[in-house]
Amino acid sequence: MKAGRAFILKIVVIILIAGAALSVWDRGNGFFKLGTAGMDPYTFFGELKEYSTGEAQIPSGHIKQIDVIWAWGNIEISEYEGDYIVVDEAYKEDLSDIDRIKFLSKNGKLIIRYNGNTSENNLKNLNNKTLYLKIPQGIKEDINLIKIMTDEAYISVASDHVENLVVSSKKGNVNISGDIEDIKIQEDSGHINIEMDSRPDDIEIRTNTGNTTIQIPENNGFKVDYKIGEGRFLCDFPLISRSHYGIYKKVESKFEIRSAKGNLSIKKTA
Repeated sequence: MKAGRAFILKIVVIILIAGAALSVWDRGNGFFKLGTAGMDPYTFFGELKEYSTGEAQIPSGHIKQIDVIWAWGNIEISEYEGDYIVVDEAYKEDLSDIDRIKFLSKNGKLIIRYNGNTSENNLKNLNNKTLYLKIPQGIKEDINLIKIMTDEAYISVASDHVENLVVSSKKGNVNISGDIEDIKIQEDSGHINIEMDSRPDDIEIRTNTGNTTIQIPENNGFKVDYKIGEGRFLCDFPLISRSHYGIYKKVESKFEIRSAKGNLSIKKTA
């Protein structure tokens, strides 16, 4: 009995120490925790003093991953004819430093953040705060990965030079276009629209409410695995299918969609 109580006490002490350490780390970091961002394994926060404030032009050659942590507003990622990755934001009024964009370029990764803590301004208006991220069209090697984490934002990504895209959002529509090989989206509510120039290798979507539309051209084949609690499944491609499962031609790509409520449409573009 004594050994059992001692073991339980040891576990409790470990948990308390870990919680205290996490609390200190949060205060030292100085950033608001966005949803589960603090527990997310891919997010590198860094020290506050390492971050720069405001818009910037960053040489693109060494950047292989971009992490965007944006509390709320709009996120627009696009390509342009230029040599630098452009980071900019728009707001209707002048912003204090606490309300402005933060960024850190380190070890091949570009981290872009807006934490949602405000000084005097009430920025929680989705039309008030917009991130503009522009990627050069002429980069020699594609960016391996872009990850976007947001609480409440409208997201637009248009790119032919990003291999993998990961989006985690609680609320807001997501629009993706271009030529991206691997797309993963986790969203609570909002519509998802994916329009690709070619068939992606992999699409994985988890959503609670909202419709999902995938638009792709004629291709060599894919497999779709879907579960929809409430909603309809429509597909322009003739599938060999069973319940919640379908194959078109060869299985060269996999689309996996889980939705509690909302329609799923796979459309063929010209």
